[in-house]
Amino acid sequence: MSPRPQNPTARRLGASLALCASLVLGACVSSTDRPGTKNDVGPAEPEIRSDRPPSAQTLHSMAKIMISRKRDNEAEAVLVKLVDVHPDYLPAYTDLADLYLRNNRPDSAAEVLKAGSRVAPKDAVMLNNFGMCRLMEGRYEDALECFTAAAGGYPVDARARGNMGVALGMLGRYDEALSIYTQLVGPAAAHYNLGVICEARKDTERAQQEFAQANSLRSGKSR
Repeated sequence: MSPRPQNPTARRLGASLALCASLVLGACVSSTDRPGTKNDVGPAEPEIRSDRPPSAQTLHSMAKIMISRKRDNEAEAVLVKLVDVHPDYLPAYTDLADLYLRNNRPDSAAEVLKAGSRVAPKDAVMLNNFGMCRLMEGRYEDALECFTAAAGGYPVDARARGNMGVALGMLGRYDEALSIYTQLVGPAAAHYNLGVICEARKDTERAQQEFAQANSLRSGKSR
């Protein structure tokens, strides 16, 4: 499948969010962020014995090595095989989707996550990353639905709630976004984060108000 251009607003959002250090917004969750998932990448490629098919862990380790060496095409091939041979191995879906997202292929990522959600329909990592695909496509209502489901799923991860704030903000539901951010990072950072989103929506006046409020709250604390 050929890459699909990102929604221009989503590109602006991604660039703006890179400036916000107080909360990682719009974040995908990789397999290494899953509770109980060990990052087992070694210095060399694991040896595959010819007398038996490779295990899910062996294929996953190979894929991670390829990714670390920026050999994305080979990593993709390994992860596609992993999903095909071991369909119940959830980290494969999230890593393959993350690979597609990093290469600006949200449609491909969404297809992978749809397949994964059929295996684990309540998996919070899968739902969160599916929401990121929709966010990149500018489908903010759909993204919000995914993030809301992820926030109530397992494993529990604050990033899903932070991403809810992104989707709400991009829908112009500023008060709801601010409420979520306040719970996660406190008032000053919440106003700053909302200002970043307002900038992404080209709502310059509201962005200036939010940044001013954030500075005021920070100044009050420093006294």
